[in-house]
Amino acid sequence: MKTAKNTMWVVLLLALALCVPAAWAQQKDPRVPPAAPLPPIVTGESSSKTAASANQPAASPAAKSDNTPLTSSQVWSPGGGGAGRNFLLPSLSIYGGGDTNPQGFGSGSALGAVTTVGGQLALQRVWVRSELTAEYAGGSTFYTSVPDRNRSFHDFQFSYKTSGRRWTFLLSDSVGYSPEGGAGGGLGFGQLGTGPASISGNPLVNLNPALTPNQSIVSTNAPRVDNTVAGEFQHGAGRRATLTFGGSYGILRFMENGFIDGDTIGFRGGYDRTLTAKDTIAVSYGANLFRYRGISMGTDSHVVQLSYGRRISGRMSFQVSGGPQITQVDTILGTRNSLVSWNLQSFLRYRVGQADATLSYLHGVTGGSGFFLGAVTDDFSAGLSRQLSRVWRGSVNFGFAHNGSLQEIVAGTTGRRFNTWRGGFELSRPVGRYTRMYFTYGVEHQASANVGCVGPACGLDGTRHVFGLGFNFRFKSIELE
Repeated sequence: MKTAKNTMWVVLLLALALCVPAAWAQQKDPRVPPAAPLPPIVTGESSSKTAASANQPAASPAAKSDNTPLTSSQVWSPGGGGAGRNFLLPSLSIYGGGDTNPQGFGSGSALGAVTTVGGQLALQRVWVRSELTAEYAGGSTFYTSVPDRNRSFHDFQFSYKTSGRRWTFLLSDSVGYSPEGGAGGGLGFGQLGTGPASISGNPLVNLNPALTPNQSIVSTNAPRVDNTVAGEFQHGAGRRATLTFGGSYGILRFMENGFIDGDTIGFRGGYDRTLTAKDTIAVSYGANLFRYRGISMGTDSHVVQLSYGRRISGRMSFQVSGGPQITQVDTILGTRNSLVSWNLQSFLRYRVGQADATLSYLHGVTGGSGFFLGAVTDDFSAGLSRQLSRVWRGSVNFGFAHNGSLQEIVAGTTGRRFNTWRGGFELSRPVGRYTRMYFTYGVEHQASANVGCVGPACGLDGTRHVFGLGFNFRFKSIELE
């Protein structure tokens, strides 16, 4: 084990020895023009899923507009410039900084040094009737003062779409491993800076977060694996109408005892009607069946939604969906109770001039994030990114999540709940042609109520700050024929 670690550090030092001098030489060369500014970080994503570099291949003249239905399993994006590109884009990152709570909430506060080394890879391949996109981000994080916190992290997303004259088939998969929970996989991991895995300021694979296992409760020192696969069939029912039918299956598995492993089986069907070139309305029905491993209790949730969407290519995408939600819950008393509530999802991405804004809000029944046998969740996030000068770009983000135990809510009692706040900012600038320097700061604060338990799932209240400086080495994109 010690030999393997030594070998890994030798490889890392050699890589840096090759990359840094090249970047420094490019910075000093007056013939090298400054790199163009990057598009913004997408709210709710980890920093490894940010906008594409300026040296991506230009859009094909035959680029197609995004015609994703409003009821699709993928969230709308502004589009405009992404379609038609064929590229493979790799990058490497190194980040060093401090963590005020390296051992996790409930373990006391002591500043610890943290180093993250990782890489990203983005792929897009477009044919006449098909499109393949994939993105990967991963690496390892090392703590000087807490060696047992040295772990790796991985995130891979894949999407394949093929179309006929009046039909489209879509297959998506999202799988990840994280040493801790929370929005974006946790503050202490994935600090890879301005990575390549998106174009036009939007993720390449944009799976609706309502289909993936919810992990909005912060849980440090809780390694887990999550995976969601979704399939969808779209049929054109006329010039302005589209029918969609789809299903999904997601899992959440913890590597430690004291948490609840869960499965989510989803079904979805909808009807879209295009009103104008920019406006769409839709009606849909969806069902999520939550099942928990080793526990004979489950939750079935059904929702009918009315939706409205507006999209201006290359500039804005907005969608909002809401309606009644009926949830059937198996209780610890052996009964099956019903809860009538409401469900709402809304997403906004807006680009004007040198600024980009993102907003999202979700309310409804979720799987419980590994802590509850179902939860009623409110999750809000917002972000703003702007070019500050010719070379400097800045972004800020904020988020809040409330999770209440579904079992207690159905029983009409004051139940267990978590309130989680998160925020931060990033400043970045080019250092040479293919290298960017970035400074990041992030903070998380979590408070719980009526949570009495023992084991690793406890001691989750506290505040955590993570900050540091990093470099992202972006290789020249590889154009695919």
